Amino acid sequence: MLSVFVEGLTRQGREALAAQIALWDDSGIWTSAYAQVCRRIGAATPSPTLPRDHDTRPVAELRVLILARLLDTVGNRFPDRLSVGRLHELGLTIEHAAVRALAETDKAFTGTTTDDMTRHMLHKAARVVEEEFQKANEAEQRAMAERIAAVAEAMEEGDRAALRQTLGVDDLSADAVRKVMLTSGMSAGLATLVSVGGFASYTMLTSAIAAVAGAVGVTLPFGFYMTATSALAMITSPMVIGPLGLVVVGAATVWGNKKIHQAMLPMIVTQTVVAAGLRTDGDPVAAMVDDHAAFVEAYKFSTGREMVARAKECPGLWRVS
Repeated sequence: MLSVFVEGLTRQGREALAAQIALWDDSGIWTSAYAQVCRRIGAATPSPTLPRDHDTRPVAELRVLILARLLDTVGNRFPDRLSVGRLHELGLTIEHAAVRALAETDKAFTGTTTDDMTRHMLHKAARVVEEEFQKANEAEQRAMAERIAAVAEAMEEGDRAALRQTLGVDDLSADAVRKVMLTSGMSAGLATLVSVGGFASYTMLTSAIAAVAGAVGVTLPFGFYMTATSALAMITSPMVIGPLGLVVVGAATVWGNKKIHQAMLPMIVTQTVVAAGLRTDGDPVAAMVDDHAAFVEAYKFSTGREMVARAKECPGLWRVS
């Protein structure tokens, strides 16, 4: 059985991969708790920033690094060798873990498949887009509406017609988009489109998220919005953080970070699954198998200090070297 997550991972571009790694590495329990406190008191929340070299590293290496992080979170060893079949097996393991994590942290989710999870997460994203739009000032709203209208204009005619129908508008101008957003019709419309559509509707929604985020200066749009979930809020709440202060800080940090990363799984997998519809030349899955072999061969260590550095950079790698 093929893994749609693997199909997406092997097609996803550098920017999305680097953003996922940055978001993952910066989403520790204490930084997440600090961000939540900032939101509650109305202060500016910190945004993850791209690691210094992830925007210049080979994209093939970034794919291996994000795979390593996800495997570590679901309790699988980082493989010292891969085949196409084994890579798909690991991808399915990650997908199943993400579905279970969403079911455990989001009581509104009643699905059982990766497709159910993807649609549910994108529905949530549609609502967040609308909420962010309504909180913005008029100038920001117009900028967002213009960007979303431009995204809609770039869609195929059939997809534009479906979007007009679901939104109940005659055209997809910036004025029409702004009116729908202000009357809380965009989230319902996009949710309907995602429910009946394919990759084009997924692209429309994630592009709309990027459009809204870009208009207010957010650099990691999908991850930034999707990690503002009830799961992360619960994990980093004072009710949880307080008792943690009574135990060993190191153990509490490990536990909290693991819980946060498990809660992030559905978001990362959803974003990656969406990329499975991207067209690419050749066989990207076979290419990743070759890239993994080259990565493992080049990523050796000979001292304890090097092992620690490698384990931090690529979780689980030290267990196979």
